[in-house]
Amino acid sequence: MELKLKIYQSSTIGVVGRYCHLFRRSKDANRPECDAFEYGNLTGRQYFLPPGFDGVPYICPRVPPGGGKTFMGARAVGTVAKRLPETDAPVCLWICPTSIIRDQTLRVLSEKTNDHHYIALRRAIGPDVEVAKLQKRNRVGS
Repeated sequence: MELKLKIYQSSTIGVVGRYCHLFRRSKDANRPECDAFEYGNLTGRQYFLPPGFDGVPYICPRVPPGGGKTFMGARAVGTVAKRLPETDAPVCLWICPTSIIRDQTLRVLSEKTNDHHYIALRRAIGPDVEVAKLQKRNRVGS
């Protein structure tokens, strides 16, 4: 049995979807800085552009502890992939504040026994989903 989203969770994913739609529309119209422009229009807030992410849509919804962030994220990945279609194999970078949360998130998104998260992610994206952990690499030289 799949869990249903709560009203605030559905609303948050809806905002993510609208941002992606507006970003895509602005980008197609060659509007400069469409990420910041559309974010400001949608939220009325100043857009934060992470260093090195020029031209990459960025949105970071705030959800309180215990608010179902992992479950929402599993559903939101599909929303983003459908609204920003530039590839048949979209990539999502999931950033966590601690290694403990990262490891827990990796576990629940990868385990078939955790049906709520696993099913939500696969229904959102499809069966060809890979959940992987990025490894820190030491650069040699410059």
